[in-house]
Amino acid sequence: MKKLLGVLFLLFTITAFGSPVLPQNSNLMVKMDSTLDSNSAFDGQIFTGTLQSNVTLQDGGVVRAGSKVFGRVISSNSAGNISGSSRLAITITELQVDGFNYGINTTAIGFEGANQAVDTAKKATGAAAIGGLFNKARGSSGSKGLKVGGALGAGAGLLTNSGAIAIRAGEILQFKTTTAVVVGK
Repeated sequence: MKKLLGVLFLLFTITAFGSPVLPQNSNLMVKMDSTLDSNSAFDGQIFTGTLQSNVTLQDGGVVRAGSKVFGRVISSNSAGNISGSSRLAITITELQVDGFNYGINTTAIGFEGANQAVDTAKKATGAAAIGGLFNKARGSSGSKGLKVGGALGAGAGLLTNSGAIAIRAGEILQFKTTTAVVVGK
């Protein structure tokens, strides 16, 4: 209990004196710098990305588009040759502001491929469904939302010919901060 009160006091003190704080539930649109593939990615692997839009801080300042982010593979699993499914889940763990890295917590983004025993048509449907769910989570609905979600599913969590999940370099993914964090002096 003392530790919790100490952390809360520290956060209050830092916030009260105008330190820049990245609020909880801030959207981070991240462009992937490299491709992650469930056949070669491993749990704990570090990857990088770039913010695609400014993120507003509580004090009115901004973290500029173009800022570097660092993430981590939470889970990666390659499908077996005959059965099993590929999985790939990632999260953002650091945000670089003015040359300093700050630890952050974000939602995870995960993709799961269909079982290898399932035919290609069902795999494509699974990718579109993943995209549709992701798009629905972003607040879109209706047939346009399904089309956009399907396109996102086909792009960001693309099932390769080998049944692997690949998040390609250049794909833009949306993460959301799960806690507030001080990002500056």
